[in-house]
Order: sequence, then structure tokens, then C-alpha cells
Amino acid sequence: MLEGFEEASLARTKTHWLFGEWHEILALDIQSLSTNPERDRFALLFASASQQLGKHEQARKYTRMALDWGCPPRVVAQVLIAGVHNTLGRAAALKRDEPRMARHFNASVAGISTKETALVSHARSVREMARMGLLPQAASLVDKGIQIAADEKQASHQKAISLEILSKEVEQLRREFASVSQKQRTSDVTAQLLDDKEGRAVKSIYSSKAYAFYQDISVASQQKDLPPFILLDTKSLPRSGLHYMKNSLARVLENNFSFCEWYQEPGCCKKMPCELTGYAEQCRKSQTSRLRMVKSHDFELNDPIYQSLYSLRRIILIRDPLYLLTSYFTLDQLTRYRSELKQHAINLEKIWLSHEPEVLASAYQIMDQCFISPGSAMLADWLSKKSEYIIAFLKKWVFPIVDDPQSFSQIVSYEKINLFIESILGELREFLPEETKQRIDDFSRNSANRFRIRQDPYYSPSGELANYLHENSSAFAEAAKNIVLADRSGILKPE
Repeated sequence: MLEGFEEASLARTKTHWLFGEWHEILALDIQSLSTNPERDRFALLFASASQQLGKHEQARKYTRMALDWGCPPRVVAQVLIAGVHNTLGRAAALKRDEPRMARHFNASVAGISTKETALVSHARSVREMARMGLLPQAASLVDKGIQIAADEKQASHQKAISLEILSKEVEQLRREFASVSQKQRTSDVTAQLLDDKEGRAVKSIYSSKAYAFYQDISVASQQKDLPPFILLDTKSLPRSGLHYMKNSLARVLENNFSFCEWYQEPGCCKKMPCELTGYAEQCRKSQTSRLRMVKSHDFELNDPIYQSLYSLRRIILIRDPLYLLTSYFTLDQLTRYRSELKQHAINLEKIWLSHEPEVLASAYQIMDQCFISPGSAMLADWLSKKSEYIIAFLKKWVFPIVDDPQSFSQIVSYEKINLFIESILGELREFLPEETKQRIDDFSRNSANRFRIRQDPYYSPSGELANYLHENSSAFAEAAKNIVLADRSGILKPE
């Protein structure tokens, strides 16, 4: 723990901020600085670092603290806006848009005055790209910097500063390359040894061969002149928008998109990551971007955990627990009427595979005709089991990312699905046909009208179930409250 003004000088902390060393800033003890005359600036830099690490509740706390300690609102806004530019710079780096990336990273450090804005912006760019795993791009940027420093007619003092910063960047890249190599060497062992609490081994699911394949194409996909292939390894709590996302991507990308439902999918390889690598190989042959999406709710909590990559992304879909529970309960009740549905040629496996609105509407109509209200004991047992599963899912997939944000792993809330879809389409856009680009533009213009979030958590497409949900609203609300209380990450806390 760093204490005192000498150890935790504002200049030192400002340097950490300029170079994007967020963890180093948060290693300071903010309470020990409460009597420091510049405590408001420290709190503001803490807020900015928290913002960059995805700790949004903590960022809000330190922002309020900075204001309470007398930091001018103009300065607070300036630094937080700089953080937004940093995020936009990261997004531009993922899209390989170098001019936009340079503009945003430059703006991200210009907010705090420094004589070496260009150099610091360059260093920030390299740090952030390395942190995201974009090592070939980062190395290329360092090479360009070295060439510029060698060619420019600078004063010896200025050139010394340039070369010192560049040497630090090279050292940073060496550490990142070493870290990636170590992770690659241990990924097979890690994935095969991660058994769940009941001892169910995951090594029968994990494919080291497929993982090695995605490691190789991740390096190739980051080259600017090659179309990207991305496999979305989707971990989703039920009723969190996965099928809307899948249908939207399929509608926009058409033949450049593929999907595996996993549970009922004919011909599924039953391996993670997906061993059907022909989709990625076709990406190279056709010279067009391609996206593949694999679904998993990880009901048994035995999906293997492995490091995400540029071409092997992981997204975690979550939703407000109250809306999730009521929607999940509504869909789950269809299993009680399997035989009645079958008499009308409705197979439950067909519903789970496609979630077609027309089939679901008929199924709920049939259920209403023979509905028997679930007893209180049945409801209590269902809420208990599903709450236990949801909390365990959060602990396995959500908490680790909140605690330590990972490159190419992202938590997507139900309300922000459209933003994620637009982001991933933006990464693929450059190497797509013009008609597909037009559909991307159409989606961006009209997505809000296609995805309307229900306002009543107790609404159901089944009239009988809607009445039941309202009658038992307190039980659902209590279960949802307990899930939020168990969420130590704060990710489920309402904005």
C-alpha cells in the first residue's frame, strides 16, 4: 500500500494515467490521501481508471468523491470525456481504423496538459492494443514510431525522450508476447482440469485442436488486408435476448453468418470451441468477413473455460433477474403440456431450436385451453432451483470479467443488445458486399423499433400465465431481489 504525498505524488499518478496504467492507479490507498491537498485530483484519476476497467459503480463513487472534495466540474468532465475517447480508440483499433484510432487516443491524453502529447498518445495506443491482444498491430505501431524517431531531425534531448518511451513500449510487447505464449501452453491443461463442483469433467467437451486453430487465425485476422473471422462463444442466461441477436445477425449478414444451437442442432460437433472450422476457412477463400455464433446456457456449469482470442470472442448475455425469471417461467411451463402440444403437431424440441413466434403463439393458446395453475410448492421449488443456477452462472462467467476485464470477452445486458450488434457488424463491415453494408445501415436506423423491451415484468403471451404471474408477483420479486443481493459485482444493480 502506497501512503503519503511523497510515495503517491500526483505527478506519479498522472504519469500512470497518461500511459494507461489503470491497475497501478487503483493500487493506491485513496483513504490515506484524504488529507492530501490534491485529494480531489487523485479521486478523479481513480474514477477514470475505474471507468476504463469497467468498474462503473466504483467510477461513479470516485467521481462524486472528487466533486465533494472540490474538483471543478469542468475538470471532471474533461477527464471523463478523455476516457470516452480512450474507449472509442480501442473500438477503432479493433476495427483496424488507424486514422480514427490515432485521433481518439490523441484526444484521450490531450485533456491533461503535457509537452509530449504525441509521444504519450503513441504509448497509450500501444498499451491499449497490447492489452486487447492486438499484438501484431501494436508491434507495427512501435516499428513506425522507431522509424519516425530515427528519421526526424530532433534535438538530442527530444530524441532521447522518444527513444526511451519506444524502448518501454518494446519491453511491454515482450511481456505481452511472453504472457500470451504462457497462456497458450497452459490453455489445454486449464480447460481439461476445470471440473465443476460435482466433479463432471469438461475435457470430453474441450477441443485443443480447435483452440489451436483459432489461435492461428486470430493472428492472421488482425492483419489489415485480410477479412476477419469471428466465432462468438455465447454464454447466455435463458431469456436474455440470444435469439433476437441471432435472428438480427442472420437477417443482416445472410450467407456470411452461421449459428449452432448446440442442444438440438443436427450434426453439432459437441465440442468447445467449435470444431467445424470450415466456416473460417471459407472466410479466407471468399475474402469476405464471416461470423459464427454458438449458443450455450451452461445449465450443468461444466462448459470449459479458456482464454478468449481475437477470432474466438466470448459474450455473456444477462438480464434483469425479475424479467428473466418471469419470462423463463413462462417458457418453461410449456413442458407441462408436452402431450397436449404434440396432439397439435407442436414438438417442444422444435420450440427450443428455433423459438419461432408463430409456433410459440399457438403453443401458448393451446396451453391456455387446458391450463392448471402450478401450486405454491411447485413455484417455490422452481424459483429456488433457477435462482441457484443463475447465481452460479454469474459466479462462473460474470464475476471474473468484472473483476479483471479480459480482451475479447464482453458482458452484454438485455437492454444493450442492439449496441453490441452494431459494434460487431462495424468490425466486419470493411470486407462485406455493398448490399450487406446497406442492410447494416438499415439495421442501425431501425433497430430501436425492432426490439421493444416490455415494461410489465409480469406480462405473458399466455393469458392464464399472466394472471398467475401477477397473483404470485411477490414470490418472483423476492427471488429476483435475492439474486441481486448475491451479485457482488454490481452488474445487475439498476442504473
